[in-house]
Amino acid sequence: MNTTRTDITKNLLAAALQYCKGEGTHPTPLPELSVIRREKRTQATLGMYTPSVCFVLQGEKIVWSGNKMYRYNPATYLVSCIDVPAIFQVVSASSKQPYIGLKLELQPSVVYEILQETHSAEIQNKNTEGGFFVEKVTAELADAFTRLMRTLENKNDLKVLAPSIIREIHYRLMLSRFGIKIRQLGVVGSKTQRIGKVLDQLQKEYAASLRVTDLCANAPALRTALFSPADGSAIATRMRSNLRSHMMRPND
Repeated sequence: MNTTRTDITKNLLAAALQYCKGEGTHPTPLPELSVIRREKRTQATLGMYTPSVCFVLQGEKIVWSGNKMYRYNPATYLVSCIDVPAIFQVVSASSKQPYIGLKLELQPSVVYEILQETHSAEIQNKNTEGGFFVEKVTAELADAFTRLMRTLENKNDLKVLAPSIIREIHYRLMLSRFGIKIRQLGVVGSKTQRIGKVLDQLQKEYAASLRVTDLCANAPALRTALFSPADGSAIATRMRSNLRSHMMRPND
């Protein structure tokens, strides 16, 4: 009998619940993987997203970046392709049916290795916009996450099998409709990498006197994000405000 995506998600939810007995962001034996639990609707919060795939098993969440909104639930997943500030909110959660999500950090080195093996270096000149995308969950991707969760139960499985499953997840994301955004992570000098480097500089040197023009020199595309009234003024305002108050928090 064939296993449907819904059945796989139910199995994933049961496995994830073992690692999140209470509210909050919970680590797992795999450093790159965390489980998030919320038992009520949260307020919209400004935080920092890192390159990662966010897989909702129960509930619903919204992310706002610039003038775009990204809504995702058990039928879809969200990917952040760069280090980027955004507003996020859990909009569906309760004590009986808490919001449960998995967050797996993406690794540029893994993307680079896959690019070298698949001869896909030609994407470096493609233009990609936005640091997020939402896509439908496939049975193959859900199955890969299920197998990854199983490796947490055994130290040897975690050491031997987890790296190959993480690689598979990266590969499947690269084959998705928005895979070009993932592939940019592995291209040295791509716009994705340059903007990520600038935002990393902002976080590390928030106490120093930094000129926006100096930051834009490292990533010209950031100039549009910071100065364009149509696309980036809201993010620029939020970035400056949070850098001043030192309140920027990781997404959870």
